[in-house]
Amino acid sequence: MARIGVVDIGYFRGGELGELVVKELGVCTFTPYTLHSASYTSCVFAPPYEPAPHKPPIHHHHFDAPGVETRHGIAWWCGGVQLSELGPILNRALSHVARVYCKGDVTVAFVKLLLEDKRCEVRDLNRIFMPAYSLLPNNIHAPLVCSVLHPFWGECAVRKSSAYAAWLCDLHTVS
Repeated sequence: MARIGVVDIGYFRGGELGELVVKELGVCTFTPYTLHSASYTSCVFAPPYEPAPHKPPIHHHHFDAPGVETRHGIAWWCGGVQLSELGPILNRALSHVARVYCKGDVTVAFVKLLLEDKRCEVRDLNRIFMPAYSLLPNNIHAPLVCSVLHPFWGECAVRKSSAYAAWLCDLHTVS
């Protein structure tokens, strides 16, 4: 049975050009109907450059949806994995996956760009009416530890990908 993947990417809009600067990657892969054999990947990336001295310091990360005020609470200087490893890490995590779900058009386009296997379907969770993350129950199979210590109000990418995966499993078992 083909595996399904859920990817959550936490990033800043950075620099003069507003490019994506990925800070956190969370991936959950699973077989439809169950999370008992799910696999999890969690990474926090080092900053790719130093911010310009005349700019205010970058403290927190924003989601891909403009105007959304939710934050992960990951500091700019946090993280040890080089950003150049993002593509290889994502491709390893999704190597046996037939369909990937992400939240938001920007994240979907970014994952499609990074995936080497172009046969893998990448879908937007927003297009299947995914409830807000705050409304989803916790996935009891999710790892207890993330790659970074989030503040109590911060959202963890691996726990979000896991919660989305649990919702998708429930969706598959109902239909």
